[in-house]
Amino acid sequence: MINFDLFAEQEGNREEKKLKYSSETSFSLVLVKGNNENISYSFDTKQNLALRKNKLEFKGRFINAKSNGKKTSEIYYSHMKYDRQIKSFAYLLGFVRYESNKLAGYN
Repeated sequence: MINFDLFAEQEGNREEKKLKYSSETSFSLVLVKGNNENISYSFDTKQNLALRKNKLEFKGRFINAKSNGKKTSEIYYSHMKYDRQIKSFAYLLGFVRYESNKLAGYN
């Protein structure tokens, strides 16, 4: 199994916390050969950006698997969220989400 994890984070001085960015990304690959031939790979990412009173978050995932040349899994997922602080007690929130599993038959 091969697995790569990437992490990045950028933050200013303790006095200036107005901009904060973080990122997590991973890729994995599993290849099995013998009586059966199986291959599976996935990609996963999460990105966060905070700027003063605004927060933006993005998540994405892709999973694909094949067994003996036949597709056994194909999954897509993405999610984006926006959050804005209007007052200390009021927030504005918006999000979009997409999920698809081709072999299960839903989008």
